[in-house]
Amino acid sequence: MKGIYYDGATSKPYTIELEYGPGYIQFYYTDSLGNQVNRNVPAKNIQNWLIAGSNTVIKIGDFPYQTIQIEGILEKAAIEDADPNRAPVYRQSFNYSSSRSLSYMFGLFIAMGVFLVSLYLWVVPWVAVQIAMSSPPSFDKSLGDPAAVEIKKDLKQNKKASELLNEFARELKLDTSKFSPRLTVIEEETVNAFALPGGNMMFYSGLIDKMESPEELAGVLGHEWGHVVNRHSIRQLVSNLSAFVIVSAVLGDAGGITAVLVENADAITRLSYSRNMESESDDYAIEVLHQNNLDPMGVSKSFTRLKESSKPIMIDSTEVSIPEFLTTHPDIESRISTTKEAAQKKKTKVAVSPALQEIFDELKEAVKETE
Repeated sequence: MKGIYYDGATSKPYTIELEYGPGYIQFYYTDSLGNQVNRNVPAKNIQNWLIAGSNTVIKIGDFPYQTIQIEGILEKAAIEDADPNRAPVYRQSFNYSSSRSLSYMFGLFIAMGVFLVSLYLWVVPWVAVQIAMSSPPSFDKSLGDPAAVEIKKDLKQNKKASELLNEFARELKLDTSKFSPRLTVIEEETVNAFALPGGNMMFYSGLIDKMESPEELAGVLGHEWGHVVNRHSIRQLVSNLSAFVIVSAVLGDAGGITAVLVENADAITRLSYSRNMESESDDYAIEVLHQNNLDPMGVSKSFTRLKESSKPIMIDSTEVSIPEFLTTHPDIESRISTTKEAAQKKKTKVAVSPALQEIFDELKEAVKETE
């Protein structure tokens, strides 16, 4: 008798040849390594027995359960005689075509869909935050530092500008209780900047060149540092992985989890944050400027400056002007307006910082020297 066997660990089906007799079921198959496997299952190990139409489904072993689907009907009486006290549970045959069965299956499918969507939208993000924020800072560095090394191998760095940008960051009142900022200036006209887990931040010379005041540069720097201290990269990675784990658990296949880990490790530098995370970093940047007695309007001004100086790109056959730094940040006009309103509510006592201004001027010169 032919059938299909699922080992309970993965969703891979194995074609089997099955024999049976009083008190046992025996089947043969070839595993994924090409080995011939012979399994003998005593009747007492059968947990469930179901006849569905012209097929028989048998669940065996302990959790995670193994399943045998037999092409044909195998009556329970064929093996139960040897152990009448542990005979498998037998369910009457049912007709899937009946409207009642179809309604039941449809309802079950809808309920499962609602459950998965709810799990993904509310439970997964919450779990991601708890895991990310409770993990040690060394975990962020273990992911971000190797990525920074690889990035720097392929890009030309401006050493003098990097030293000045780090000096600029030290003058700001940044939260360095868990991470220390380590900034690198990349010699490239691209208008972009990004942060890696653990404190590494990359600023392209093209972005620095567009800044016209220390407040604007501090706004961009504060935004990127907000991603670091709020551990957005880790939260995004955990969310991605958690969603996969949930789907894998439902489908009974855990074999691909390792592959997802590898894929996400390679994708750290190209994560797109959610709108909530971007808003959180915008708010953090405004607070950085406020704490440093700098004009919080520098955040919205920096976004406006970048948007105005951008080159046209095509999105859905429409020409728009959005710099690379803002391409993953939806509703740019709305964000500029929101950050402007938030800055006005701060009522910051703005004071000129000669130290920041001097460093900013030197940094601008260092960037121009390489053009």
